[in-house]
Amino acid sequence: MTKNNKKLVILLLCLIILFIVYYFFISSSTVAIGTVDKKIKQNNNNYIEVKFETNEIKKILVPQIVFPLIDEKRTYLIKYRYNLLRTPFLDKIETK
Repeated sequence: MTKNNKKLVILLLCLIILFIVYYFFISSSTVAIGTVDKKIKQNNNNYIEVKFETNEIKKILVPQIVFPLIDEKRTYLIKYRYNLLRTPFLDKIETK
């Protein structure tokens, strides 16, 4: 293998590793319609417990400024992000 080919292979491996890291640790997100079952304050953090149409229940971290505006037992279009390092956190919420 020539020196240029080795550099190319190393570069491709680095790009593949960067893509995998980006996908699993930064870019995972979900958009779904769900009903807020309850609002939870825990350890100076605000969470909502959401029941989705698939009967899946998720606990989602909510920014402090948005927390008072969310009503329990109401249905919303919710976009949240998550990865292997962080719990799900709210990205966007709209009334349905």
